[in-house]
Amino acid sequence: MPSPVALKRQRLVAEKAMLEASLKLINDGEHVDLLARLVPLQQDKKRIEEVAATREHHLKASAKVIFAYESEQAEKEYVAACAKLKHDMLEEIRSEMNRAVAQRAQGSASGPHNKTMHGYNNQTSRRHTRSRKKPHAAFALGDDWNSARTKRPSTVFTPLAMTLSANDVDSDLRLLEESAEVFAQDTIQAERTGNEDESSEHNPIFARLEKGKLLYKDWILQEGDEIAITKSSNVSYVAIICDLTSAEIFVLKENGKYSRVLVQDLRAGAVNVSPIDPEEVGEDE
Repeated sequence: MPSPVALKRQRLVAEKAMLEASLKLINDGEHVDLLARLVPLQQDKKRIEEVAATREHHLKASAKVIFAYESEQAEKEYVAACAKLKHDMLEEIRSEMNRAVAQRAQGSASGPHNKTMHGYNNQTSRRHTRSRKKPHAAFALGDDWNSARTKRPSTVFTPLAMTLSANDVDSDLRLLEESAEVFAQDTIQAERTGNEDESSEHNPIFARLEKGKLLYKDWILQEGDEIAITKSSNVSYVAIICDLTSAEIFVLKENGKYSRVLVQDLRAGAVNVSPIDPEEVGEDE
């Protein structure tokens, strides 16, 4: 009979062979115990993948809902901002118009010649060919911008179509005499000093608001006239006079924007203004 040591050795060799066979089956993925233990792990993996897919679908749906909501809110904010901007601009323009109209009304209501100016306005209203019934008629650009109007006198030396009252004539004569006297004094002063450059600096261009009209150089400008504005920076544009005050001219450009021209700039020569004949504008276009 074999000795106990030999039996133990045979037993160990057999166990080693079994372990090597099990190791080979495990490496090949064919071990029965390994396959049995992998089943619950595979089930957990499948469950986790299903949960992940469900969560992904939910997150995508939520992202779409959130994006749609944020887009709608952004669109509402944009529309509200545009409406507010438009309202603010309209309010600003309306307040400027009301201020200019109130200032002109205060200027026309003050002074010792109210009755004379009232009579002058009644006479001039009969001479105008366009209607003055609509308030702020100069803002209606639909038909008035390109429509031809009756050509009126463009210089102060053109004979009047109707005879003015004695008060109006006296007022105009006083204005001309004052201007001539100031010009004569400046000329004498320039001759004494012998410096024409300094005299030109002290002789501003004649620009004065009189009876709701602007007397500028040899022209008479009034509300509704089309004028060409040229600035010292070689910037020129065409605009319509919307309102006249003693300090500024409120005009409407061709692009629909409003602008101001200071009377002080006209006197200093920084800005030049000249009336435009509607027929010439049509030919240029």
